[in-house]
Amino acid sequence: MRYQAEPGNEESIRLRQRVLVDYNHSRLEIDLLSPRLVLSMKTIATTPPVDIALRTMNAEEVRRVRAWFDHLQNWDGDEYVRRRSHSLEEVPDVYVLKTSSDIRIFFRFDGDTVTILDVAKKAAIYTSGHVPEID
Repeated sequence: MRYQAEPGNEESIRLRQRVLVDYNHSRLEIDLLSPRLVLSMKTIATTPPVDIALRTMNAEEVRRVRAWFDHLQNWDGDEYVRRRSHSLEEVPDVYVLKTSSDIRIFFRFDGDTVTILDVAKKAAIYTSGHVPEID
């Protein structure tokens, strides 16, 4: 339970009972006395491969990638980014966000943190993997 002052009247404290629910890597908070959903923003953490990838991009590409990071930070409230993100079968607990351009963002959830593991262009992903040769 949390105590919360009424807006404009700090002396008046109402007792509120809140329930925290974890659903689909999202933390939801519901106020039981005044039913409304409170969505929490995630923290974004990047890894060294992300920093390297960003240094190879031009200013416009970096701007776009950082905008997608903002979408990931709002994972709980952004249906669009959740629809564009898919888990990788080969790597447990890792997801790929297929952006509206040729950039792919690989990430995982660490509690309330979205850890960005890598950022790559689609062409680089295709050329780095082994493609079987057909005789």
